[in-house]
Amino acid sequence: MKALLSILCLLAVVSVQSATYYVRTDGHDAASGLNNTSDASGGAWLTQQKALNIMAAGDTTLVQPGIYSLSSGYRVWTTHDGTTNSRITLRAVGAVTNYAQEFWMTNSYFTLDGFIFSQASINGSPNQYIIQFGPGTTNCFVLNNTLQYSTNLNGIGWPQQSPGTDGVIRPTNTTSAYCVVSNNVLNGIADDSLFDIRGSYQLVTRNMGINDDYCDTFRIFGCSNVVSYNLITNMLYTQGLGFGNHPDCFQTYGDFSEESYGHVLDGNKWLNCQCFLCQLTDDHTNTPSIHIGDWTVRNCVFNVLLGAGSIDIPGMRFINDIFYRCNTNNDGLLSFSANVGPGGGIGSGTNGTVLNCAFIGCGLHSGFGWYGLSWSGSECGISNAFGMTLDYNCLLHWNGTNWTAKNAIVAEWPETHGINNGQFPGYLDAAEFDFHLTNGCYLIDAGTNTGLVVDMDGATRPLGASMDIGPYEFDPNLKLRFDFNHGPIAAHRVLDATGFGHDAVQMDPTNFLTTTIGPDGT
Repeated sequence: MKALLSILCLLAVVSVQSATYYVRTDGHDAASGLNNTSDASGGAWLTQQKALNIMAAGDTTLVQPGIYSLSSGYRVWTTHDGTTNSRITLRAVGAVTNYAQEFWMTNSYFTLDGFIFSQASINGSPNQYIIQFGPGTTNCFVLNNTLQYSTNLNGIGWPQQSPGTDGVIRPTNTTSAYCVVSNNVLNGIADDSLFDIRGSYQLVTRNMGINDDYCDTFRIFGCSNVVSYNLITNMLYTQGLGFGNHPDCFQTYGDFSEESYGHVLDGNKWLNCQCFLCQLTDDHTNTPSIHIGDWTVRNCVFNVLLGAGSIDIPGMRFINDIFYRCNTNNDGLLSFSANVGPGGGIGSGTNGTVLNCAFIGCGLHSGFGWYGLSWSGSECGISNAFGMTLDYNCLLHWNGTNWTAKNAIVAEWPETHGINNGQFPGYLDAAEFDFHLTNGCYLIDAGTNTGLVVDMDGATRPLGASMDIGPYEFDPNLKLRFDFNHGPIAAHRVLDATGFGHDAVQMDPTNFLTTTIGPDGT
């Protein structure tokens, strides 16, 4: 009897073997897909859509090098779900270019890895996405892809689902969650946005945008999404001039009853970008129950040249950021206002926080450029923006010739611990956007405890008597936790063993640290 029960139990166990398939430019969709050959029977498939139609949980398809284009249509799409322990993976091996096509991810536990999507907008539908997540997708990974040379087609995103005409509030795409978008490069994209994020607990991290045109970098909706360590360089503003659009670093709005709260932007960089800082607006449909607000922007570097940030949502926090030569054509930079849109006080720029930030050479030569609390009236007028926490910030003005103190800030909005001394801080190499602090910099220990536990490099905060101002913490024990040679722009200066900066060509191997520690502290 025991033997019979054991046999029955064994028979009840179904063993599912994962499979590895192949796709080649000389393959055949009538083949088995199980071998990396061009054999018409047992060799590789011809199309990625064939692989997507067949793969089940645990399966992987390895797409071989070459250029792939569709014989009809303009997109491929997933058809099956993976599971927690058995993901479905479509992976490029070598240089695989998907020409003039989009990728729609409509299932969960799926990984898309290593493809080049080139000129997707030739056949694509305008204002869609090159890589698109469908409603309800969870635990999907988009990794190591390059999206390039596409006009009238957004980068990577979750589509907007307009609410019905019955007036029912529907937080759109909030059933999508726990997806990861990482290590992708978006080059030459020209449409509304690079990343359009919806759902909850999504992670968009360590991506790069370069030479894109009039795109908002991040449009963020839903709740508790994290955008971290992304690099945006050379954002252009050419095509947008004809449409009245302007690019923002980050944006949200409540026009379609979409919630947007609890997001964190951490350790991101915008360098040499022709864009505005942000546009954060309330619910213009005057729907009181929509939650928009409570964002945190921390440890970020901004070099955005065109315009200020419009902040009309409550609970906006800027913590340990640096704003370098931003909005040099206008006064002001951070404009909190409680009087924008029909929503009025529903979504307003109240209860904001600006702590431990550095404003270096921002605004016009008139002497303003710290932050404004109103679009109208005096640049630093409060304009009903009550509940503000503004202190421990550093302000420095560029008058066209010299660095000087700013005008009028003490009278308009005094800071008990703010720094406005007219002296340029001891940055390692500001000309190359390297804002690490050097020994003796007056920003060291000049901040307050904001609750942050690490800086942009992953170094512990605080390392001295108090937090430093800006995204980097200076280590008084010279346990430098960053890689001198890492970054989009080669560093011209390095820190020596005494904490001072020197030209890299003057390095003495006996006096410079040779071991580097990465952002994760290892």
